[in-house]
Amino acid sequence: LDQGLDLVVRRVGLTQRQAREAFLPLVASVMRNVAGTGPRRALTGPVARGDLDTVARHIEELSREAPALGDLYRLLSLRALEIAIEGGRLDPQRADRMRWLLQHD
Repeated sequence: LDQGLDLVVRRVGLTQRQAREAFLPLVASVMRNVAGTGPRRALTGPVARGDLDTVARHIEELSREAPALGDLYRLLSLRALEIAIEGGRLDPQRADRMRWLLQHD
């Protein structure tokens, strides 16, 4: 969360307070979903949807702006991918393409 807030402050020009206020409803929504259904069923986002284009743009932007954050994004996304696969959310072909994208520069 700290890294994301710092990135938004740098890229968008919000103050730390504005960034926190923008993020808090999202974080609260995630926590409500996790509390209600558990982390596996609450998983959302481009990896869980198999949205290769969005994930590719995220990797490109993060790798340029904050390489360490880009590495973390890839690592966490690989775990999210495994959860999505285990839950039957992605067809094997799309899952394979997502894994390749996350593992290669």
